[in-house]
Amino acid sequence: MKVKVLASGSKGNATLVQTEHAILLIDAGISYQRIASYFLEEKIDLKKDLKGILLTHSHTDHTKGLRVLSKYSSCPVYVPKGMEEQIKDIVPQSRMILFEEPFFVEDIQVDTLPTSHDVSPSVGYILENEGKTLLYMTDTGYINERLFSKMRDKSMYVLESNHDTTMLMDGPYPRYLKERVDSDNGHLSNRQAATYLAATVGKHTKHVVLAHLSEHNNTENLAYETVHSRLKEEGYEIPILLARQEEPTELIEV
Repeated sequence: MKVKVLASGSKGNATLVQTEHAILLIDAGISYQRIASYFLEEKIDLKKDLKGILLTHSHTDHTKGLRVLSKYSSCPVYVPKGMEEQIKDIVPQSRMILFEEPFFVEDIQVDTLPTSHDVSPSVGYILENEGKTLLYMTDTGYINERLFSKMRDKSMYVLESNHDTTMLMDGPYPRYLKERVDSDNGHLSNRQAATYLAATVGKHTKHVVLAHLSEHNNTENLAYETVHSRLKEEGYEIPILLARQEEPTELIEV
């Protein structure tokens, strides 16, 4: 399994997952042109090879490229049950596959984790292929400890590290927006991300990608140092990458 975060942040999110038999997108919150250009870079035929789009939730920064992408690709859009009404004007009903239970797309097993955001439903994903596992979770204000056992010791984590709490509270956002971001239905802080990763990474973890960094309330250095120092305290020396809004990550072999 290979993973490439194409874009991550409040202006748009999309992640490419590639195996021997399948290509998936997690979210399509950037333009079709950008998605198509990234597929071209990886020598992937978007119309032929894309086997599905997994949606985490219906906010625009995760769906705004979906309408055009659906016109140029015949792949299904996998939709957590309950989200169909929110995207019915973007994706034809005939293209949606509603799900509640774990399922397969070709050789990728797909499972979900509930996230805590100000829209429902909202989910993260656990993808598995040939013993390699990816946990993908953004846009959540907290993670319930009951999920830790399911999250533990994955090969790769793409986890939100949205804001530094001090920068957020001292920053330019109006109070209502600060409270929304910092709430249980908002976004994870760097410290929260570090805490959750320290509780769930394991001996099989090879990669951590910090995602959905705020443009105004975080810095790459703060996110990296907060998570790196906490993992080091727990005895982990795991490579940490930073997902960016305008620049994709490398194609990461899980």
